[in-house]
Amino acid sequence: MIAPGRVVEAGTLVIRDGLIVAAGAQVEIPPDARVEDLAGKTLYPGLIDAYAERPWPENAPPAQGGNPNDQVHPEREIAPYAYDEGWVLQHRNAGITTALIAPEDGVLRGSSALIAMGDGGTGANLLRRRAAQHVSLAQIPRRTTYPTSTMGTVALFRQTVLDARWYDQAREIWRQHPQQQRVAYDASLEALAGDLRGGVRFVFKTADPNGAARAARLARELDVPAMLMGNGREYQCLAQLRKAALPVIVPLDFPKPPKVGDEGEAREIGLAELRHWDHAPANPAEALGAGLTVALTSFGLEVPGD
Repeated sequence: MIAPGRVVEAGTLVIRDGLIVAAGAQVEIPPDARVEDLAGKTLYPGLIDAYAERPWPENAPPAQGGNPNDQVHPEREIAPYAYDEGWVLQHRNAGITTALIAPEDGVLRGSSALIAMGDGGTGANLLRRRAAQHVSLAQIPRRTTYPTSTMGTVALFRQTVLDARWYDQAREIWRQHPQQQRVAYDASLEALAGDLRGGVRFVFKTADPNGAARAARLARELDVPAMLMGNGREYQCLAQLRKAALPVIVPLDFPKPPKVGDEGEAREIGLAELRHWDHAPANPAEALGAGLTVALTSFGLEVPGD
């Protein structure tokens, strides 16, 4: 397969310096090429995993001049820590060739990195350093006194975005009128303002259909380009998602069969849980059928090949 719906039964693939330079049925083999006969094999495009998470390393240098709230660090870049050799090998063995790696913790978490699943570490495989800015409104943050509720998390995100826009305007006014007092440098607002100005997409991680609707409303209110990291229950709110017109990353981590080995276990299983277990595997197809722009992720699976 060399394109969706286009299959070449007997073709030639030319790879030079690690990149595909030609593919098709009538491809001339370069005279300096080493020929590998793959008769009987099937070649198909590598899969792209649209979402993965990496924890922020404990030994990473602390941010200087950023937000005092440890849940707000849009200036963080996961790129230097995105490549993990064991993780890359596991995903490559599942046919995944590219993945988006996001910071794991926080409300405004920082920027993700797009990496290839090749050998050679970060330097050889980093495709995009600041791919997207990541947000979680569902998480009730730990290790902090604020926020402690979803309402507080939403308020914190909204205020930080408004502050970043004010900061950007104030810095621009100072550049035009340097005789005025300069606004104090803030690493968090500087990074966030740059993302807002540059049209960087914000990926909102959602925990349930209500969280998806909340993120869509907030993105529309603040006029930020957004994408939703889904929760596997998109089939429950297709009309709202279609109205929001936001791309959705749909997980392939479906619920395991409920344990109903005896009557006692069976009584513990609610009807809603049973219905979700039955319906969840159809979620990606229903999202596509509803006209949503969908990307897929193995996030949540113990083994990506599952």
